[in-house]
Amino acid sequence: MRYEEMNLPEPLRRAVERMGFDEMTQVQELAIPPMCEGFDLIAKAPTGTGKTCAFGIPLLMGLDTEKTQPQAVVLAPTRELAQQIAAELRELAHFMPAVRIACLYGGGDMRRQTERLKKGVQLVVATPGRLMDHIKRGNLRTDAVTDVVLDEADEMLNMGFYKDVVKILDTLKARRQRNHRAGRGAVCPADYAIPHFDHRAKQAARCDGDFVAKGAAARDDFLQHEIHQ
Repeated sequence: MRYEEMNLPEPLRRAVERMGFDEMTQVQELAIPPMCEGFDLIAKAPTGTGKTCAFGIPLLMGLDTEKTQPQAVVLAPTRELAQQIAAELRELAHFMPAVRIACLYGGGDMRRQTERLKKGVQLVVATPGRLMDHIKRGNLRTDAVTDVVLDEADEMLNMGFYKDVVKILDTLKARRQRNHRAGRGAVCPADYAIPHFDHRAKQAARCDGDFVAKGAAARDDFLQHEIHQ
């Protein structure tokens, strides 16, 4: 499927064209529509297949740029990945000048990160520990957050971030219940096995190794599968 067939907003259409994208990858074709509809989602696909665009496009489409508080959060296990995601999201938002993105990670200057948040951002990319630090200090408002993505979710949980991730999701739970658009997604590499989902034929779409499971149970089943490993 070509991007021009998706009826993207003009700024995003121009951005993907500027980035040299024409044909959607399979994970993008499978993941973008249900994410735009607000479904919880798990996506598995090989490295280099555009998973960041797969969740980045729906997140950017859902932002209200007239508001300057965080509306979407992307969690990543490492500083390097958080920076990489933030850079790609900024490329996608190249023609959306009102969109502001903050990247928060351990080892970075807390004061500078706090100042960035105070200036107003709509999208936050962060490592779990540093995000929790900002929430506890009152630097980060979460009342307007409607979407959360866990990138390389398997690695995040393997690194021991389970409790932080659950706390973050619980913090956002009340807002999610008040907003029908709220959605969550988890993104994993293709070689990560999730046999727990093999029976979900009606909720999963698969193509050449790409895997997308959607539905309210997807997130809970993923976390339960991890904690009982």
